Amino acid sequence: MRHITVYKDPSLYVAFPSIARLPNGELLVSFREAGQLSVARARTGSHTHLDPDVRVCLVRSTDNGETWDAATKTVIYDEGLDTGATLAVLSDGVIVAGLNNLWKLAPWDRRAEVGGHLSFHNPEIGLVGRVMGCASRRSFDGGHTWEKELVWVQFPEGAGPACDARTGVTELADGSLIWALGDHVSGGSVRSWLVHSFDRGATWSDPRLIAADPRGAQGYYAAINFSEPHILPLTGGRVIALLRTDPQDSPGEGYLYQADSPNWGIEWRPYRRTPMWGHPPHLLQLRSGAILCTYGHRRPPYGVRACLSYDGGATWDIEHEVVLRADGLGRDLGYPYSVQLPDDTILTVYYIYLEDGVRHIAGTFWREGERG
Repeated sequence: MRHITVYKDPSLYVAFPSIARLPNGELLVSFREAGQLSVARARTGSHTHLDPDVRVCLVRSTDNGETWDAATKTVIYDEGLDTGATLAVLSDGVIVAGLNNLWKLAPWDRRAEVGGHLSFHNPEIGLVGRVMGCASRRSFDGGHTWEKELVWVQFPEGAGPACDARTGVTELADGSLIWALGDHVSGGSVRSWLVHSFDRGATWSDPRLIAADPRGAQGYYAAINFSEPHILPLTGGRVIALLRTDPQDSPGEGYLYQADSPNWGIEWRPYRRTPMWGHPPHLLQLRSGAILCTYGHRRPPYGVRACLSYDGGATWDIEHEVVLRADGLGRDLGYPYSVQLPDDTILTVYYIYLEDGVRHIAGTFWREGERG
């Protein structure tokens, strides 16, 4: 295993990466960078992911991830809302950026600017906010420029606004797209959904429920919160979804849960707990046929881990869990995303902080069969 730094700036709080490969072989890594409020809070151990000074950016590598040129940094989204992004490269080269957890934030004494139903108030940083949802944005030139308009996701009446879109947009064999997201219902638990696009990401429609704890109506803390889902289509119409739960506020106890669809995400079978502890998940089918799941490990030893399935997601080889990093200094890390390179090397990117306390994007080169 070999570790690299993808993007690091001591004046910024950088987190939530995604990685994608362009048809010309370039690699793109997107990430969220935040300013001094986030940097200062992180130094005191009271980090926040809600910050009005936020941008979603990407950087490029032209040598299979060996080096990353900060001069290539391109802004995907910079419109005053807190967010992260995932990248998906479609078969025609169009890139779809999935923008998740879009918030409207304002100082507490300008509450009227937030509008709608208040979702957040933190007197320590003097901010109030409202979840606006998830949206996507497309690039037709390799990520150098991006469409101005956002394409918003709408869930059925009674569902909360879309959020927690950890998965990238996924293209199916006929060119249609699917995307997995969570929702936040005031007074209820988080549920996971799948939405469709039949026009290459110009609109999103036909939401289908992936997983919801029936105790959800009793309140957020009474049920398993299935957030930040990641999906992977397999052969024969199967789609698997892995779902985040949180040990501090959910009966899911921090394990990843799994749901399976037999028909391309239209219907979902009952969820079940996997042996993998950590979050959030990222799924990738390797050329060997094995399914790779990577996830942050937010308890000592803090770091990033991986687990493989050799039977299409029926079981997970937790006895041979791969430790990619175990040198993080706290739970504010993770969010791994992986890609397999032409020589079958895997590059997993994530955010982490070490002795200097700077949250940054790092990566690990490794191969299937390695045990860190």
